[in-house]
Amino acid sequence: MEGVDAVVHLAAIPGVRPSWRDFDDYVDCNLLVTRRLLEACTTAGTPRLVIASSSSVYGDGASGPMAETRSPAPASPYAVTKLAAEQLALAYAHRPGSRLSTVALRFFTVYGPGQRPDMLISRLIRAALTGDMIEIYGDGTARRDFIYVGDVVEAITRAVDATAGSGVFNLGSGRNVSLNELIAQVSELAERAPRVVHRDRKAGDVGFTLADTGRTAATLGFRATTTLLEGLRLSIEAQRSRMATAGA
Repeated sequence: MEGVDAVVHLAAIPGVRPSWRDFDDYVDCNLLVTRRLLEACTTAGTPRLVIASSSSVYGDGASGPMAETRSPAPASPYAVTKLAAEQLALAYAHRPGSRLSTVALRFFTVYGPGQRPDMLISRLIRAALTGDMIEIYGDGTARRDFIYVGDVVEAITRAVDATAGSGVFNLGSGRNVSLNELIAQVSELAERAPRVVHRDRKAGDVGFTLADTGRTAATLGFRATTTLLEGLRLSIEAQRSRMATAGA
C-alpha cells in the first residue's frame, strides 16, 4: 500500500439469499477482510478509500426516493455485512489523526455486459434469447432502480478524485421500473419473450428501491446518463456476441 493515492474496494461476497446460510463466510469476506484493508491503509497513510456499499442497507418498506439520511434497516445478513463494512470504513476515517477519507457508495442494482450470470437481467436476457424458462420471485410488481455499469465506473472515478471529505452517497439512476416492465423491455429488444414462472418472494428480497441522487449530484458532480433502454440494448448485444462465440 506504500505510495498508493487511493483504494477502490469492490471485493465482497454478493447475494442476499445465500447469506442466510453462509453468514460466517459473508462476515469473513465482507467485514473482516475490509478491516485488514483499513489497517493497511492506515499504516501506509493512504489518503482516499472508495468502498462499495449497497442499497440493501435501506431494507424494505420504502415507497419513494431513498435518501442517505434514511435510517438503515437491513433485511438480510448480506445487507448487515455491507452496512457494517461501510460504517467501519467511516469510523477509521473519523479517528483522530487519521489521514484517510472514505467515500461509501451505496450501489443500487448494477447491470451491463459482463454481469454475473445469476443476476436478474443477465438471466432474463439469456432466457429471452434462448426461449428458456426464468423464475421470477414475486408477482413482478416489485420496482428496482437499475444503473448501468458504465455509469458506475464514471461515478467511482469521480469519487476517487472529488475534494469532498468522507461520507455516504447513493449510486443509482434516480428512476425505477417494475420487474414486469423490465421483462417487457427485454422481450421487445430481444424480439422474443422468455418463459416466466413466478415463485414466492424469498427472505431478504425488497419490494421497492429508488435512489435519491441529490447528494451525489451536488457533492460528487455525478448523475447517471445511460437510459435503461440503451443499457439493455448494449447488454443484449454483448450476450448475443458471447453466445455466437461459444457456438462457433
